[in-house]
Amino acid sequence: MDRIWGFDIGTTSVGFAVVEFDEEKSEGRIIHEGVRIFPEGREERKLEPRNQARRAARLLRRQVRRRRLRRKFLREAFAEAGLLPRFNTPEWDISMCPRRPAGGRLLRPGPYELRARGLRERLEPAELGRALYHLCHRRGFLSARRVEERKDLSKAREKEEGKIKGEIKGLEQKLEGRPLGEFLYLASLEKTDRDRLMSEWKVENTYLRNLDKPERIRGRHIGREMVTEEFDRLWETQARFHPDVLTNELKEELQSILLYQRPMFWRLQTVGRCWLEPGEPVCPKGSWLGQQFLMLQHVNNLRVRFMGRPPRPLDPEERKVLLQKLQRQQDMTFAGVSSALKKLWKERGLPGKPEMNLESGGETRLLGNAVEARLAMVFGDAWDSHPMRERLRIELYPRLFAIYNRQVGKKRIELHRKDAFKDEVTPARARFVEEAQRDFSITREQAEQLSEFEPPSGWLRFSEKAIRKLLPFLENGLGLNEKGGALDLAYPGWRSASSHTLDRLPSNPKVMPVLRNPSVNRALNELRKVANNLLRTYGKPTLIRIELLRELKKTKKERLEISSRYSRNRRSREEAKSDLKEKGIPASPEAIEKWLLWKQSDEYCPYTGAKISFDALFRRGDFQVEHIFPLSRSLDNNLLNKTLCATDVNKAKGNQTPYEYFRSRPEEWEAIKDRLERWVEKGTFPEEKMKNFLREDYPPGQEFLEDRQRADASYIAVEARKFLARLGVPVEVVNGQVTAQLRSRWGLDAILNPGNPEVKNRSDHRHHAVDALAVALTSLAFVKRLSDYYARGKRGEKPRLPQPWENFFLDAKEKTEAVIVSHRVQRKVSGPLHALTYYGDTGKEETNGGITYRKFVFRKRLKDISKSEIEDIVDPEIRRIVREHAEPYGGDLEKAIAEKGLPVLPDNKTGEKRDIRKVRLWVKQQKRLMVPVWPKAKAGIEPMTFADPAGNHHMAVFRLADGDVHFETVTLFEAARRLRAGEPVVRRTSENGGEFVMSLAPGDALELPAENGAKAYRIVTSVWASGQIVLEDHTEAAGKVWSRPNPASLLRMGARKVRIDPIGRVRPAND
Repeated sequence: MDRIWGFDIGTTSVGFAVVEFDEEKSEGRIIHEGVRIFPEGREERKLEPRNQARRAARLLRRQVRRRRLRRKFLREAFAEAGLLPRFNTPEWDISMCPRRPAGGRLLRPGPYELRARGLRERLEPAELGRALYHLCHRRGFLSARRVEERKDLSKAREKEEGKIKGEIKGLEQKLEGRPLGEFLYLASLEKTDRDRLMSEWKVENTYLRNLDKPERIRGRHIGREMVTEEFDRLWETQARFHPDVLTNELKEELQSILLYQRPMFWRLQTVGRCWLEPGEPVCPKGSWLGQQFLMLQHVNNLRVRFMGRPPRPLDPEERKVLLQKLQRQQDMTFAGVSSALKKLWKERGLPGKPEMNLESGGETRLLGNAVEARLAMVFGDAWDSHPMRERLRIELYPRLFAIYNRQVGKKRIELHRKDAFKDEVTPARARFVEEAQRDFSITREQAEQLSEFEPPSGWLRFSEKAIRKLLPFLENGLGLNEKGGALDLAYPGWRSASSHTLDRLPSNPKVMPVLRNPSVNRALNELRKVANNLLRTYGKPTLIRIELLRELKKTKKERLEISSRYSRNRRSREEAKSDLKEKGIPASPEAIEKWLLWKQSDEYCPYTGAKISFDALFRRGDFQVEHIFPLSRSLDNNLLNKTLCATDVNKAKGNQTPYEYFRSRPEEWEAIKDRLERWVEKGTFPEEKMKNFLREDYPPGQEFLEDRQRADASYIAVEARKFLARLGVPVEVVNGQVTAQLRSRWGLDAILNPGNPEVKNRSDHRHHAVDALAVALTSLAFVKRLSDYYARGKRGEKPRLPQPWENFFLDAKEKTEAVIVSHRVQRKVSGPLHALTYYGDTGKEETNGGITYRKFVFRKRLKDISKSEIEDIVDPEIRRIVREHAEPYGGDLEKAIAEKGLPVLPDNKTGEKRDIRKVRLWVKQQKRLMVPVWPKAKAGIEPMTFADPAGNHHMAVFRLADGDVHFETVTLFEAARRLRAGEPVVRRTSENGGEFVMSLAPGDALELPAENGAKAYRIVTSVWASGQIVLEDHTEAAGKVWSRPNPASLLRMGARKVRIDPIGRVRPAND
């Protein structure tokens, strides 16, 4: 018998099954089933890496620190030059804040007025110092990224400029060449004053002339060039009046402080190694070889479909014509592709412009070879016979790379942008020009043209060595991943096994795959633990099959959209249940599905256009659910492949697609198109379903089935298969749609959901083990049987899908019910140690229920305040204003602000009204649970500023000499402090002298006695400062809490801590 491992791998779970199976004899047995559960490698709500928020906060702190230092250096330079007083002196306050103490109005000109007047008249030294310091205070935005000549067109679409760049561009247009300070000063004035000064100063600006009321100066994004341009003009003007002060040395010093830009960098370790040629670095996309590889891959992936014909790749003659043009272009639009091949197609009598798969998939251009295009442009007609042609192709990229990149040590590469790092880039470019003339025997003009070329950035997943082996096959028109394609011919064993077979999967991070996706990293690491435990217990298998979750390869935006779609679908299903029950129809899964399809098609039949009444669908059976692409040919039972159809039409359609059935009736087919497009516009019918419905080019059935079985488009599918293949065992990736239907037809869903056996019970973690069992047995033979099963059902027969072996269901039931789910314990001391909000200690206390609470205050943005928090506003006057502002909207402050704007607080002295943007709130908390932040712990100094700890790390449980139970809940902040101080994170001694019993952290398992001597297993999900321990059953997947006992009651139940290894074996915890 073959020993087969089946894996169901998701973002938070690994289900597995080990079976022995002889397909010819229909004999087999289940050796082991299990499930490993772990937290996702991303933050669960936002689907971001878990350290992203901390990284962003750290970056912000770094920026604030650097800005503070920059201002400090500026103040010192101005003070040394006699332009400003020393900082933190009374003279500084008078110079920088010349306001009346009571009235609040300026006694002297403000900084924007000084900046504007300084461009045309003499300023006093103190005024000049203030104007320059204010100008240098905010130096404006400058991107540190390189601007590439062309984007990676594999991403297809150019993205719109970011918000900051867009605002800067808009401001530049308004300036019309005027200095920034002058523009902002004039924009802040009343129209009469503005017009007077513009006439007096002879300022011409369309935007300012048409401005009717003053504009707010602050809250704008400005560009670095705006600041440097005004600095130069202001310095030039004032240097005529203060030549002894405004020296060239001072200007250079100020510019070095103002304009210094730290280079961006990337770490060398983030550049992966080639998986086909171990140890070889991956090839850069900007090299000639990388560009040639991408161009050929794109052309070979291109499929054209002429009206009434199936899609096909380009033939050799078409490829030759297209490549001759692409070779000399950076890229080509699909209209350009049609134009290049138009003459050839016309000679062959091919009809019109064809559809192209890459264009339909969202891409806008076909990749060319940007490096070859630049070389051909520089050398013109001489390029084809240039004596240094091959050497230039090979050496151009590394030499250009050295202009904008500098290696620092052995760990990182700094990126130098030409406008921000002229001192580094200019000599590097000059060096390139000199060396290129000498080494390639080219003219200076040609060398300079080459030096200005910025090749595309990024890296391929193959090395140059591997690409050189693959290129001959790509040049012959073969696809990269297709069966019998370039990879199969250049590396025959790449699909089945690694050339370096291992007895165990590596745990060393240096040997593990280097991936940037945290979800995939986490999933592979947990897969490694499971696989290695299975290897130690059962030895190597004959075959491994895996089913993988497609969402793993999707972007954050796509996954959030999927999550949102799931939420909408849940609401629709609830609405369906309610409507069906109200009308006396049992809300079965089939009925709910019918209802959803009924609403999708706007209560009409997509095929006939007939109106579908509720009774006709649910009581009379005039309409049926049908598969757009026949189930026996696709095995696709997804809702996207289903729609409603008149019963007689469905029977007549049989095993055909919609197009095949209506091909001979074009008028009816056009009417169907109109209906579907109308529903898509209305938003009821999914656009993807319409595309499937109208497709004309479905492949033959068996070919389609085999293609679906061999599909390997998922990122994690590639990585998991490569990882497992290192064991030297064949690895197959199977399709989830097929395994789901086999699982259902074998009755496996009934194991965990006997009350509703047709529905998968996703609230029980063990469903992953059931899935893995189906995956292990999903062979091509069973796929063929499933196809035959549906074909016979379509003919009106009552077929039966045979089970893998006799008593298979009973074996599966016994093994599944015995599964003990393994959960990853979360003991790592990492993550944010406390919330970002700081709390001020008021010193006021109040006691409630025997617990003393301290009153703290904190600031919060007004628009984020809930209705109940309005009464917690500290200031009574502001509380009254906010309450009255929200009262007309039922206390909904967010709605009130959206419609009326922010509430205002009048100044009692000046009458000036100010928007209320932030407020201080009261909050009650036990002081012992708060983290002191400032001042740092010093003798005799009581901390005044606190933060709320981010969470609890663990709870230590002790039994005292008198039998009482004592516990200590340790926050993550305290755990980190202990670790940093070299102390044990879990203390086994208590201040009360108790005996250590155990420590409990999220993911820990407890064994409790159950009925008839059995054992029950509960998983800790969290521990509370109050002593409660939140427990769930080990199989619970829906978040239902089993109980929240305290340590004393837990010990009275007879609970003991155990360790459940990755394959579900129970061991003593030895805590």
